[in-house]
Amino acid sequence: MKREKFAAELPRLVPGCSEEAVKTWIESARENVVDLGHYVDFADENPNGDEAAIEDWLDSIYAGLGLIKERYNEEVALKIVELYKVPFCVLPYEMIGAAKHFANGGKPEDILLLSEEGLLSNVEFDDLPAFPKLEMLSADTKPKT
Repeated sequence: MKREKFAAELPRLVPGCSEEAVKTWIESARENVVDLGHYVDFADENPNGDEAAIEDWLDSIYAGLGLIKERYNEEVALKIVELYKVPFCVLPYEMIGAAKHFANGGKPEDILLLSEEGLLSNVEFDDLPAFPKLEMLSADTKPKT
């Protein structure tokens, strides 16, 4: 998903999502690819270049938030979007763990420690890959534009 599309679609998916949150999640995707060399599906590289790799991250972030909205609710998805205020953006494979944490009354300030201890990467739903895909979303949740 191109950055512009992500910026338009995320607030539709998660009402209450601020422009600052959108920018931070886009920057998180860029940092994971450009600064850290991390690629979706734990690939060694993206043969189509960094911009394509960033778009893959944005797809997975959107898909993860969409699945959380579908399987939990919009409020939990917004709490994950707002983690940028901690400041911390969970990785796609940590999103379900973070959603479970919030659904059980957990606090945002606990997320960083849970991530560092590897407690968020224990995916609750066995049918989900580490990096969620857009095609996993229902028609109502998929990007519209």
